[in-house]
Formats: sequence, structure tokens, C-alpha cells
Amino acid sequence: RATILKQTALTSLQYVLTRELKLALDSVQPSPALSVMVACGAAGVPCSSLQYNWCIQDTYAFHGTLAPSSEGGLAGFVRAKVAPGLLWCFLRAGCGTGGGLYCGPSAAAAIERAAPAGWAPPERATPFLAGLLTGAGGSLATQCVHHVTLVAGRMAALGERAQAPHYTTVALRQAWAEMGPAIFYRNFGPRMVINAFTVAVLSVCDIFARPEVSGWRRR
Repeated sequence: RATILKQTALTSLQYVLTRELKLALDSVQPSPALSVMVACGAAGVPCSSLQYNWCIQDTYAFHGTLAPSSEGGLAGFVRAKVAPGLLWCFLRAGCGTGGGLYCGPSAAAAIERAAPAGWAPPERATPFLAGLLTGAGGSLATQCVHHVTLVAGRMAALGERAQAPHYTTVALRQAWAEMGPAIFYRNFGPRMVINAFTVAVLSVCDIFARPEVSGWRRR
């Protein structure tokens, strides 16, 4: 119960930050695609790292075992949990979730145009279905960078020194050496379900609606 409460609060914070960052970027530059993808990446990297870390800590606690901790306080946590694969993690969140959110309205409009004449789907059904489709597509498009991110995290855990703490190109080479072309699709299913459902829910909620509430001046 405590884990669910913490994770819910952190996820809510992540998407509040995503909304505010996206609307802030809209006020200073003209590309909505860039705004939503940068916002998802910037909010997703630290929040995802903390989500994983809390899951690990709480699992150890549930089994009555002392969990390994990062040395050096906040700086140690950033170096051990956030820095490894930073570029790839940013692309994973920005393109996987952000790309799905950006393409969702266009997909919803296409679904409505393709619907039989006279058939009116429920108001929230179309954006939900569109979110599922674009979220799944974004997940497949970023499966490669997802694997590279995981390899970078493993390198950090094993104490690899080459290109520490980010492991940008060395993790890419290692991931390709281990998986080859399967890097683009291996374990796609479970991750796709999570990302597709996330994008679908966010599309139905329309988290970027009513920008005037945030107070950012539109270009």
C-alpha cells in the first residue's frame, strides 16, 4: 500500500511537470512536437529513475533485507541512477511517450474519418484508441534505445569505467553485440502495454488542455 501511494504521487508529479514544461516551451518556441517531446524527456528521466529505485528499495524492505544504497547522497544517486544512459533514457521518454502524445490527436482524427457514415463513437473512445495505437508505435520505435538504456544501467552497477557515468556509445556497442537486430524488438510486448496504456490515459485526460490556467503566454 505504501509503495502504491508513493508511486502514484510521483507519477502525478511527473505529468504535472510534463504539462508545465510543455506549455512553457510553447511560449518560447513554435514547434508543439519539440515542446511535448522535450517535456516528456526532461520530466521522465529523473522521475523514472526514482520510480525504479523506490521499487527496488521497497522490494528489499518487503523481504526484510537491507537494500543497496547509492554512496554520496543526492550526487551519488544521480551518478548511479540517472546518469547511466542519460541520452538514451531521454530519447526513450521523449520519443516513446512524447511522440505518442503528439501524434495522438492526428490519429484520433484519422480514426473518426475512417469510421462508417452515421456511426458516432463515444466521446472518449476515439482518443483512447488513438493513444493506444500511437503509444504502441512509440514503444516499438524506441525499443532499441530502451535496451541501450538498460545496458548502460547494468554497466554502472558492475562498475564499468569506460565512458562512466553516461556510457553513451559503449552501451550502444555492447547492446548490439549482445542482441544484434533483436535490439529493435526483443521484449517489446510488456513495455508496449505499459506505454500504450499511459499514452491512452493521458490522451483521454488531455493534460495539455486549458493552458491559460498555467499562465504561460502563448507565442
